[in-house]
Amino acid sequence: MSAGSAAVRVFADADVLYGAAARDIFMDLSIGGWISLRFSDRVLEEMARARIRRGYDEKKTMRLVEAMKAATPDSLVSVPNDAPIRGLPDPDDEHVLAGALYGNCDVLVTRNLKDFPEQIIANCGTGIRVEHPDVFLVRLVTQDAEGIIGVVDRVRRSLSAPPFDKAEYCERLENAHLRGFAALMRVLLPN
Repeated sequence: MSAGSAAVRVFADADVLYGAAARDIFMDLSIGGWISLRFSDRVLEEMARARIRRGYDEKKTMRLVEAMKAATPDSLVSVPNDAPIRGLPDPDDEHVLAGALYGNCDVLVTRNLKDFPEQIIANCGTGIRVEHPDVFLVRLVTQDAEGIIGVVDRVRRSLSAPPFDKAEYCERLENAHLRGFAALMRVLLPN
């Protein structure tokens, strides 16, 4: 896999987009053509509500949502309110699976794996894989280490408030529950 080849279509759940560490990587991978990121308005609303509930500034959060839409204009998936997805343990997550389905995605990336049981996903007949963002990113690195490391290093070097050295950045990835990916970056990222 490389940028410009048939990029894997990835639907991101709100929990992946909430924190900057994972969001920045997924957004830059999409902008660079390594993946084709997808999300819905409802996922973005869920992410925004969670950020505001935790004390993030509402205006800055809404600017972030608009910036995400502008940076990846093909990412927004339209999901009808009556999408025919039923049977997940948490009915509030059905819109996420519907977004992956309507976005013709290959992978649904979420931290809430228990809310998307393999058997129910298989019964939908979609062929969509559900993966934790850490597993997805580790797999991506194994497919094209040089390209993905270049993207991640650009993300790290773009952080300026405060700037992060390699060790600090890898700690940030660990704190974002990207432990396997952080372990790889400790070895593979340049200083």
